[in-house]
Amino acid sequence: MVVKRIGVQKSGTAKGVRKPCKKVFKSAFRAIANRNQPVGTIVSPIVLFGIEKFDLGNEFNPVTSTFIPKQSGTYRFFTSVVFTKTTAETFDIFLQITVNGIVSSIIGEISVSSETVIVIASGSLNLRSGDKVNVSLASNGVGIIKKGFRTRFAGKRIR
Repeated sequence: MVVKRIGVQKSGTAKGVRKPCKKVFKSAFRAIANRNQPVGTIVSPIVLFGIEKFDLGNEFNPVTSTFIPKQSGTYRFFTSVVFTKTTAETFDIFLQITVNGIVSSIIGEISVSSETVIVIASGSLNLRSGDKVNVSLASNGVGIIKKGFRTRFAGKRIR
């Protein structure tokens, strides 16, 4: 008996062939302070981070120290500031991440009793494309934000 095989063509995609996936936009940056910055009690200055260590999405401007996401999503931020007081009294400082000039829920607070302290703030924010993210420092005393690698601002898109 002779068995004849007939080729059958299947419709659809071949096994092992992947569908094209959405391109993931990489967004991450890190910057550090390149100069000392005086802090008074009248205004909450934007902390300047003039040295850009890396910026995958070209979204951080070291001149204005502003992060502007190109894509909406959830972003994780970390910032720290080395602060040296120039007066003897104890006072409070608040390190704040602002979005479009409004203080977000990410705030670091510390009471300054020793000469030099490090204040840290970190957390996640839902951002829209084009939002402007900065770091500011509010104080009820006088001091200096110290330059260097411990005064830094970093962030990345997590989804």
